[in-house]
Parts: sequence; structure tokens; C-alpha cells
Amino acid sequence: MIETVIFVGVLLALLFFFYVRARREQMPAQDSQATKAEPATELLPPSHVCYYAQIRQALARADREYLAHRASPEETFLAFTRRHEIEQLKAMFAPEAVA
Repeated sequence: MIETVIFVGVLLALLFFFYVRARREQMPAQDSQATKAEPATELLPPSHVCYYAQIRQALARADREYLAHRASPEETFLAFTRRHEIEQLKAMFAPEAVA
């Protein structure tokens, strides 16, 4: 009797598994054409990422100034910016003059 109950339980679990699997395979076929034409940004491969040297150069100056003027090695960038006035930060992080 117990073997029959276990057998039926396993059989039902397998049937449920294959039913769910079949339903998942059918779902993409039911999507509209508009959804297929525009995939979500999260699903795009990382090949769409670009490297911009200008951004690195702009941030390098800010990083150098932060590291040179922070109160202690434990001071975070947020604490550093809160400690200084906005005009001081603008002067520190301004782009270097091109000679």
C-alpha cells in the first residue's frame, strides 16, 4: 500500500514537472512582436558598454584631490564633500588648464 502511494506521488510530481516545462516553452511564442523587437536593457549582453577616456581623465583629477586633501585615510568621499564648501570643491575638482 505504501509503495503504491509513493509511486503515485512520484508519478504526479513528474507529470507536474513536464507540464510546467511545456508551458514555459510555449510562453515565448505567445509574446507580441513589439516585445521581441525591443529587449529589456537588463537582458542585453555587456558588448554595448563603451569606454570613454575623457570620463576617466575628469574623475582622475577629483580622485587625486580627494586623496591629497582628506583628513585621514578612513575619511569617506561623502564625509570629505560634507566637510568642504561647494565653492572649495568646485575649485579643487575644476579641470586643469590646458597649456
